[in-house]
Order: sequence, then structure tokens, then C-alpha cells
Amino acid sequence: MFEVMSLVALLFMAGLVVGVIALVAGFFRLVVKLLVLPFALIVLFLKGLALLVAVLLLLAVASPVILVLMLPLLFLAGLVWGAVALLSRPRKGHVDVEAQRSLV
Repeated sequence: MFEVMSLVALLFMAGLVVGVIALVAGFFRLVVKLLVLPFALIVLFLKGLALLVAVLLLLAVASPVILVLMLPLLFLAGLVWGAVALLSRPRKGHVDVEAQRSLV
């Protein structure tokens, strides 16, 4: 009987020791994470700053190219818009039958 009780006590103490070791390891891991947090935030800030600089450089390089490519298209679009506006205005002496039907 004493052998069984001593075996149970031994297993209980082993579980208690493993639990305390796991608790201390978790606390140590938390402390290390809290100590590393400022450095992680600095690295995250530097990554964001690098991304912002890369986007601004890309815009500075690409915007003149886009502007040079878009100017002829904008000019052509203005010509088409003007032509449509010129052709869609009513002519002198022209009677708009559809407009008169909608008035009746």
C-alpha cells in the first residue's frame, strides 16, 4: 500500500515540478516579448517608412511617364467631346419630332 502511495506522490511531485517549469518558462517568454517589443515596433516603423519612400519614388518616376502618355489621349478625348457636342446640337430650321411628341 505504501508503494502505491509513494508512486502517486512521486507522480504528483513530478507533475508539480513540470507545471512550475512550464509556468516559469511562460513568464520568461512574456518578459522577453515585452523587452523585444520596442525593437519590433521600431523595425515595423522602419518598414513602413521604407514602403512610403518606395511609393513616393515610384510616383516621382512614373508620373511624368504617365503624363506624357496621357496628354495625347486627353487631347484626343477633347476633340471627340467637341465633335460630339457640335454634331448633337440642333440645326437651324430642324424640328425635333420626338421632343414635340413628348410635349403632347
